[in-house]
Amino acid sequence: MKTDESDGHATLWYAVTAGVLVTLAAAVRFGHLGATLFEDEVWVANLLRDGDYAPHTYNTPPLFYYLGRIWTKVRGFSDVALREPAAFFGVALCALPFAAPRPRLTRILWSLLLAFSSPLLFYSTRLKQYTIEAFVITLLIVVFLHALERDRARLWIAFFAIAIAAVMLLHSPVFIVAAAGAVAVVKVRRPWIAAGFLAAGAAFVVAWVAYMAPGPKSVVLHGDMEQWFTETGRWIDSPASLLRNSVHWLGQAFNMTRFWWLVLPVLMLWWIVRKRPWIELALALLPVLAVVAASMLHRYPYGEVRLMIFCFPALYLLAAEAIAEASRRVPLVLLVVAPFLFNGVARDTYNATYMRLDDLRTILDTIAAAHRPGEPVYADLSHAAPLHYYLPQIRPDLRAVTVAAPAGAGWYVQHASRFTAPQTGLRMRIGDTVAVRVP
Repeated sequence: MKTDESDGHATLWYAVTAGVLVTLAAAVRFGHLGATLFEDEVWVANLLRDGDYAPHTYNTPPLFYYLGRIWTKVRGFSDVALREPAAFFGVALCALPFAAPRPRLTRILWSLLLAFSSPLLFYSTRLKQYTIEAFVITLLIVVFLHALERDRARLWIAFFAIAIAAVMLLHSPVFIVAAAGAVAVVKVRRPWIAAGFLAAGAAFVVAWVAYMAPGPKSVVLHGDMEQWFTETGRWIDSPASLLRNSVHWLGQAFNMTRFWWLVLPVLMLWWIVRKRPWIELALALLPVLAVVAASMLHRYPYGEVRLMIFCFPALYLLAAEAIAEASRRVPLVLLVVAPFLFNGVARDTYNATYMRLDDLRTILDTIAAAHRPGEPVYADLSHAAPLHYYLPQIRPDLRAVTVAAPAGAGWYVQHASRFTAPQTGLRMRIGDTVAVRVP
């Protein structure tokens, strides 16, 4: 029989574990904000500084942009300051599971998966919108689960208020709101609940027509992303492309941990058969199917299958429930999280296998000190953006071009895997970035 004393000890250990998890999440995120901005971040930084954000120019969702504008007025435009909002939302994302109406072990595991997911870690230290999207998705899931279980008007009102704001100011929440609506149609059969979901859908349509949909100016500023996705083969156009893209984003979700592909599907299938968690299944699967449909229709950004980071929260909840239930029978099952944690933190798996970005501070300092006016700098597109951003003095000499080998005197900043560097002259290499000065 459980005593008050034993329950008190369990509560204490739960509180300590939650505090340690959130603290570690904060330490990992705020300790890695100083690397040089990469190409996409440079675009956002310039937009925050002096960009025109008229309707129908939104590649970056409005909420992310406006929060960034407010933050830079307070903190300035240093690399660390620009990334701090993403880090704050990354830490808050890890804290949200502790408010979920789920058993303590499930909450701890859900938080752990969110805290040490390599893609979520990466974007929590970058000037990108994905962390705030994942935070809002998780918030919607937590409030929706409370509303379903307790069925109180104020919880439903809170959910719809967050949902309406989210679909008007961010890109991905429309998917989780639609999935929640499908669940509510089956579980809660009251007209005013259905009206709330219809209101959220109408708000999304209004926002899309009024300012969110890409327009001619968006194409001028950012290029035709739908055409670029077509040219690079990133749409779902065949069963093979569906498998290729799905394996890619699922691999990212589980930190490219091969061990998990052997163990986790068995655990999750056992959990699904045993408990039939239809709510979690719907929240995890319906958004994925909606993204696949949008990809087949070539709709950017909603069909960007390879960056379905907003699908992680529900997927991780399903995984956390399966691991928690199995560990109650066999405690050693909890060890399955060990390779996930190692790959997410120690190996920096997402950057190592997908983004492949390097901190260019040493190279930038060297070029700034040694470059002579009129000396050409040949940099591929991904390196030309940070060079242009950090070294305004070399802009007249900067050539945005990818080359396989030097074609004359000057500086070359290229991806080492695609560039044959000479053995003479000044040479630097950081990760996959090589900088060479040919005399």
